Amino acid sequence: MSHWTRRYAVPFFVSSLTAFVLAAAALLVVVVSRPLEERPEQDCLIGSWRVVSYWERDPALRVAKLELQGDGHLYEYRVDGTGRVDFGDGVRLSGELLGAPIEVVLSGYVEFHYTAEDGVLQVVGQDSNITARMWGLPADDVIELSTEPYHYRCEKDRLRQSLDDVFAAEMTRVS
Repeated sequence: MSHWTRRYAVPFFVSSLTAFVLAAAALLVVVVSRPLEERPEQDCLIGSWRVVSYWERDPALRVAKLELQGDGHLYEYRVDGTGRVDFGDGVRLSGELLGAPIEVVLSGYVEFHYTAEDGVLQVVGQDSNITARMWGLPADDVIELSTEPYHYRCEKDRLRQSLDDVFAAEMTRVS
């Protein structure tokens, strides 16, 4: 019996290991390449979107409501779970803070990673290059996207995002 074990053990083990690896790879291919019909909600995000309507509560005190004035920023959601928000040379938000007018101009971009499932989107990592000017003066604050989970909904070439009383955005598809 020991002769059979030595003679066939290694080839049997290698064959079993190869079969296991092939089976695992086939399962991975099936899981990763699910048909688009099974993932329509998440796939609707993929592409570029121009913000056409936007408001947010100021991140520091959450007492001022800032609204988009003029052209909006550009979002890009990629199939690999990464994205980018581009404010270009400046996107203007204005409102009132304790009765006084306030204007914030955001410029630059942020690259991010996200998850999206069942109408909930969450930024899970980011590298921000966004700068802000308030009343024409540079702000020292680091400007980043919220990492709180928020709701999204796609309707044809429209995308809506919102987080309770923190922000809401409406976008149109660019590509």
